[in-house]
This record gives sequence, C-alpha cells and structure tokens, in this order.
Amino acid sequence: MRQPIIAITMGDPAGVGPEVIVKAHRILVDEKRPVNALVIGDFDLLKKVSEQTGSGIELSKIDETEVSRVPLLVRDNPEVLHVLDLANVEPEALSFGEPDMFTGKAAIDYIVTSLRLCKSESVSAIATAPVSKKAICDAGITFTGHTELIANTMGVRDFAMMFVCKGLRVLLLTTHIPLSSVSSHVNERNVRRLIFLTERTLTGFFGVAKPKIGVCGLNPHAGEDGVIGREEVEDIIPAIKSARREKIDVRGPYPADTLFTPEKTREFDAIIAMYHDQGLIPVKMTDFRGSVNVTVGLPIVRVSVSHGTASDIAGKWVADPSSMVESLKLADRMTRTLLAGQNSK
Repeated sequence: MRQPIIAITMGDPAGVGPEVIVKAHRILVDEKRPVNALVIGDFDLLKKVSEQTGSGIELSKIDETEVSRVPLLVRDNPEVLHVLDLANVEPEALSFGEPDMFTGKAAIDYIVTSLRLCKSESVSAIATAPVSKKAICDAGITFTGHTELIANTMGVRDFAMMFVCKGLRVLLLTTHIPLSSVSSHVNERNVRRLIFLTERTLTGFFGVAKPKIGVCGLNPHAGEDGVIGREEVEDIIPAIKSARREKIDVRGPYPADTLFTPEKTREFDAIIAMYHDQGLIPVKMTDFRGSVNVTVGLPIVRVSVSHGTASDIAGKWVADPSSMVESLKLADRMTRTLLAGQNSK
C-alpha cells in the first residue's frame, strides 16, 4: 500500500506555527511514533526556532523531486524533519507576534504549494498551522479561510467542519455566522446533507462500518414537540427520517445538554451540532489543548490545529504543541484508512 505523506504548512511565520511544528516532531520522535511529514515553509526560520526551543531535532532540505521518498527517509532516520524550503522569510528581520503583509503572503504560498502537491498526488494529507487572516488580506489577497481556499482549489462545494478529541467527533451545521442567523440555515436540506456527509466521512476516513450518528436540536429541550420553536418539527426531524429511510443509523434530535453527557456520547460515532458554540464548548471542555479541526468532504485528509497564531506568546517559546501532535497522529490514521479503502476496491 502507498505510504501516506503529510504536508505540514508552516502557518504565519510570525505566529506559533513554526514552534509547535518542531515541538510536535520532537514529541512524536520521543514517542517512537514519527509520521511521514514534509514541512512546507522556511528552512532557516525552522532551524532558528528549533535552536531557540532546544528541540534538538535535525532538519533537512529536500526539493520537490524528493517528495515521494519521504517515507523511506523517515524510515531510515525518523529524527530528521524534512522541509520543502520556499525561502520566503528572513529570520533576522522577522518580528514574532507581529504578522504583516509579508508574513501573510508567505503563509499563502505554503498553502498553495501544499495544494499543488496534493493535486499531483505527491502528498496525501495537509496539516495546517494557524494563519493570520488580517495579514493575508493586508497582502492584497482575498481570503475567507483555510477551509474555503482548500475546498475551492479541490473543486469541492459540499464540505463541513469536524472537531475530534478524546471520545468525541462533532460536526457543525453552521460555523462562523451570527447566532441570529443560525435558524435560517437549519433547514431540512442542510441537515440531511450533513447527515450523509457525516456517514461518508466515518466510513471512508475512520473505517466505521456502520456509523451511529446523533443529532442535536436547535432549541432548548429540542423544541419540546414544537412548543419552544419549530425547527425540530419542520426541518431536523424530517431530515433524520429521510436519512433513516436510506439505511443511515441517525437518531435525534436530542437536547444538547443531555446529548453531550459522557454516557450519551458513547452511543454515537459522531454528533451533529447546529451551531458553533453548541458543538465547540463540549469539545473544548473535553480536551481543550488536544482537539483537532478536520475538514470533511474533501478527497484528501485535511487537519488543523484548533488554535490561532497566538501572537501574544509567539517568540516566547512557551506554546503548547498538543493540538499539532494530535493533528499529525489523526492525519496519519485517517490517510492510512483512506488509502486502505482505495486499495481494496
């Protein structure tokens, strides 16, 4: 079976991305769980950060002609972190914690390069370090987010955000919109779409043969049969019934305050939340530092840390790499599952 190769985009050079990458690599090596990783970023900056953090890791520049050899290189010397050097940043001129138009342009270059490698099937997954949207916009680049850029490049219109942590997989029907607008997006078509997308993701990327999916209600007490809002009766329940007719094991809607209890979450392989905080609060309460953001609906694996550039601590060498560690572990597992499924067809 073809070995997975994970492209790690370095994120905004002035943020904590370079730091959490080198720290994560150190942890994975120490745990004897290295992944076939290729950092797309700036070699000199990563070397400087590695020295400042005392990671003790060795870095190696490789060019695009060597990307396919990454699994062999990792097998022969797992301690080395391989870097596709775009040489966008002068480390001595960089001010940590101060993203600007130049670091924003660099961050976009890393992402675009990773997508080109994905489309050519040179790599099979992308793990993204955080970027500054403002810095990218200051560079004159129209940018709404990592997810939208990746989905557009891949020609995908049906995608969603999933958060994964210890014992939880939570998908969001709506993401970064005002709470006052959520209700208008909770319709039968959208709920049904996400149920089917969840089922495909669990089978194709997580190897769950017969997924069990739980669905949150929108209103308190899941609407109490239409007494506290009509979304459950008119939209969520019809979507669930429609999916069940297609042999998908989906149940609900449940009040979120009972569905996210530990006893109830164990009944399901994934849970669909109606809005951002409904799904993210239980994830962050369960595992604030180790949660992973996964884009579902793509033909490749894309994971991301669940934090931002952390400009307030960038360059202080105190950033926690837990989310990057878990992102790389999850990307490796998901990609191996995907490739195994493709080989079995």
